Amino acid sequence: MLAAMFSGRHYIPTDAEGRYFIDRDGTHFGDVLNFLRSGDLPPRERVRAVYKEAQYYAIGPLLEQLENMQPLKGEKVRQAFLGLMPYYKDHLERIVEIARLRAVQRKARFAKLKVCVFKEEMPITPYECPLLNSLRFERSESDGQLFEHHCEVDVSFGPWEAVADVYDLLHCLVTDLSAQGLVVDHQCIGVCDKHLINHYYCKRPIYEFKITWWSVPTQSRHTALPSCVERSPGEEDSTTAQSLCGSRPCQVVLKESLLSFTTSFKGEINGSKLT
Repeated sequence: MLAAMFSGRHYIPTDAEGRYFIDRDGTHFGDVLNFLRSGDLPPRERVRAVYKEAQYYAIGPLLEQLENMQPLKGEKVRQAFLGLMPYYKDHLERIVEIARLRAVQRKARFAKLKVCVFKEEMPITPYECPLLNSLRFERSESDGQLFEHHCEVDVSFGPWEAVADVYDLLHCLVTDLSAQGLVVDHQCIGVCDKHLINHYYCKRPIYEFKITWWSVPTQSRHTALPSCVERSPGEEDSTTAQSLCGSRPCQVVLKESLLSFTTSFKGEINGSKLT
């Protein structure tokens, strides 16, 4: 496209000094020019942005070289793995939508939801080895329907056949959700444990995802003393002004208060006579 623009076949507006006008942000145009002049490539932190410019100007050689650089090269591998799950993007959007609705309903800054991530469809019994990747068992097609069920979660991912494991998919989920500007925390809270047939139980792992819609500035967390702590007369705000219970200053004040109360209480018992 860039070559076509200056081929003489198209009119390109110029300013009063004869400079050509291109309706495009010029932040990364210098990297494009450096490649055209001397073949220089941008540093890793600008690869994605320059790649978009190369796509716009249709500079094939630059596109090819950028695709072989990180992080674009690694992204190709990641997308090849995610391609094994045809509904990955749909389920990702479902996570965001459920979290948004729950946050709005509760008028809360964050929302929690349950997500099931399982690599292989293998129910096991409590008497078998819990290493899921090492288990194999035979069953007929009719018996297979007995093992099919939906865990009581909001969204499920799996199964898939690849070397990448559950933790790799969890990393992909966090990466893609964070790319949307969300703060994401997750932890395993157990397994489904639903009874299927005979001694077979579902052992798919269940994760709790916490989606935070906006972050509280750190400075605002130090503007007020916790309601569980009473400030002593003349005490400086900067010493114990913490808004989050469990912070170190709060813990210190609480500990000192408890020690003082315990000492006073013991003194009263020792000074009194039991009747």
